[in-house]
Amino acid sequence: MNLAPGRPGSPAHGGRAVLLGRGPSQIARARRLARQALTAAGITDHVCLDSTLLIVSELVTNALVHTRGRPLLVIETGQESVRIQVRDDDPRLPAPYHPAPGSPHGRGLALVAALAHHHGTHHLPPGHGHGHGHGHGKVVWASLPTRPDGQ
Repeated sequence: MNLAPGRPGSPAHGGRAVLLGRGPSQIARARRLARQALTAAGITDHVCLDSTLLIVSELVTNALVHTRGRPLLVIETGQESVRIQVRDDDPRLPAPYHPAPGSPHGRGLALVAALAHHHGTHHLPPGHGHGHGHGHGKVVWASLPTRPDGQ
């Protein structure tokens, strides 16, 4: 689905929101949808595109691994920034994890922090979960500039 244009002063002019399914194939689907949203917005910078796709992969993977519901991927695009959100119906916020050396897991949020200019989490208000309309879920988000110089 396409989002309505952002409010004046909002970082987003438009974007896409897609309720994903469960399973590893949804990570590739999320990346395709993110690429389509950036392409449709005319964002061609390879650093922005590659960073966005990696952030989408990490946030969607975390939602699939650590929650039971279907995550909602939201990609908002503007002239100056891209904002990636993954919403789910689980109220537990991500916690920092310090993996053992050599462990293949546990570095996703550190990657997001390294690539994004801003990132964070917040709870959704009661009744704003996307699953059955009554969940107390959360949003995990990241934003980055559409150009390397941030201008």
